[in-house]
Amino acid sequence: MAAAGLASYVAVLRVPGAFAFGASATPVRPAQAVLGLGSVLLQVLLGRSDAVAGLLAGAVSVAQGVVGPQVSPLVDVHGQRAVVLPQVLAHAAAMSGPVAAGLAGAPTWLLVDAALIAGARRTPRP
Repeated sequence: MAAAGLASYVAVLRVPGAFAFGASATPVRPAQAVLGLGSVLLQVLLGRSDAVAGLLAGAVSVAQGVVGPQVSPLVDVHGQRAVVLPQVLAHAAAMSGPVAAGLAGAPTWLLVDAALIAGARRTPRP
């Protein structure tokens, strides 16, 4: 059974351009997976409760889930290069919000707003 599954992956990667397309997104995937964990760890290390930290991680995830499907079709229309680079720059800028707000001791509502914006500006997965 495992060999059949592996064979289907190999077949897909043999399509011209498929490997390069998938490989170009590989550096983005770990960062997206760690975003929620990083949000929780930062807030707990700053003395916030686990509940607030979890609320922020949830806000990031909800924003990613709502906005991601809206952004991803843009890759199909305009191409990966045209969409991903501006999204990476916007996401990097947006991530400064929760970090700065957390370091400044901002109220929870402001942290949640910053987390929603950061999650909404994440890079689409091709």
